[in-house]
Amino acid sequence: HPETCSSVFISPLVNDEKRLTIIWSEVLNILPRNIGANDDFFKMGGHSLLATQVITYIRITFSVNLQVNDIFQYTTIEQLIQKIKKSPKTVENFQISPTTKTNDFPLSFSQELIWRHQQLFPNIPIYNEPMNIIINHALNVKTMEKSVNEFLDRHNILRTRIFANNDIFSQSIRPHDPIQLPYHDLSLLPAKDRQDEAIRISTEIAKKTFQADNESLIRFLLFKFQEKKYQLFIVAHHIIVDGVSTFQVLLKELESIYTNIAKKNNSSLPKIVLQYADFVFWEKQFFDQKKLASSKKTQFWQNYLKDLSLLRLPYQRKPISLMRYKGKRLCLAYSQSLTEKLKILSQQSGVTLFTLLFTVFNVLIYRYTQQIDIPIGTVVSDRYLPETESMMGNFLNTLILRSDLSENPTFSNLLNRVWTNLKTVYANQRLPFQIILNQINENRIEKLHNPIQVAFVYT
Repeated sequence: HPETCSSVFISPLVNDEKRLTIIWSEVLNILPRNIGANDDFFKMGGHSLLATQVITYIRITFSVNLQVNDIFQYTTIEQLIQKIKKSPKTVENFQISPTTKTNDFPLSFSQELIWRHQQLFPNIPIYNEPMNIIINHALNVKTMEKSVNEFLDRHNILRTRIFANNDIFSQSIRPHDPIQLPYHDLSLLPAKDRQDEAIRISTEIAKKTFQADNESLIRFLLFKFQEKKYQLFIVAHHIIVDGVSTFQVLLKELESIYTNIAKKNNSSLPKIVLQYADFVFWEKQFFDQKKLASSKKTQFWQNYLKDLSLLRLPYQRKPISLMRYKGKRLCLAYSQSLTEKLKILSQQSGVTLFTLLFTVFNVLIYRYTQQIDIPIGTVVSDRYLPETESMMGNFLNTLILRSDLSENPTFSNLLNRVWTNLKTVYANQRLPFQIILNQINENRIEKLHNPIQVAFVYT
């Protein structure tokens, strides 16, 4: 039983509690027997992204549509079951239906946001997402090539092409045309030079921009270092992937496909019924902008972002009008001792670790700007539909978190303010950022095209 949980362990007794315990077990990767009825979801390692998954499973299991905010408010099995029992059965149409349309269909809201920004910098690979898979065993190159092709054939979004007609963007799915997996045998080089050569080649591929209207938006490259060490390098445009796509769907499926082909099994993974295009059509219908104009979530964001001002960061040099994206990366790591102290402080304060770190970050930004109204961007996953869990595609949504540092609060008071604010924002997160921008710009003389200058992303 994790030390961070309740000191008095009460086993879930009734069936509903046991069903909810299984959901937590799946999401938190903790055995059901180690989860008590009065254990706190966030003290056991939960956070906002995992809370979204819990909501998805609750909707499937209990036919109840909760909000992320409910998970923050009812943090134990015992409390959450009571909330579920008092909630009405789901009436919203969350069901995604398959479509046969694969040509000339719109971009999703997250895709459109990325693509509009990309058009400002068409020759800069700002949305290229690289990934390395290290393979520490013998590998059959032809089997890996077949595996990659089967994976590309399974997921239509990996074969999409994007087109522009004036200010209207659309996409079309190309039939699968088997690729030849690029292969570099670096075992022929001196051992000390192999890694450097792999980095050189990978970097060159990673920096190459995608021609979205006539080429694949994902590239694969295989390196051999020695008989039992290989590296599969992948770079994809962010418009077709997110973190779940790469680290959960791609990794699991590619491994499963390779194993099945290597063992000469006829059946591999089950056929995909729903594709990303199906989600796009559902999203456009569900988020009808005419109906959303008077919705509670739209009204919330209009009020929340009213009179929003940009951060006045103290640049050493005068900011240039057109970004060149020539920056640097600064990496730092907290010691294990400090990390444990932060976890304990967040638990004692009754907030998540993200909330604590985000509050500290707000103080830092205040030190630089002396502003008491601080807007900071972040991203959340919109995979709250169960059908989307195994889909490749971009399901991220952008949020603006606006922190109030007025009246010189103590850190404890500011932490409570931020926590309250986050719960309110999470309750209204299911509105695409593109729609939010459109709505708040309707009555603004000075339009906000990119109100986010600083982002805080917790993964």
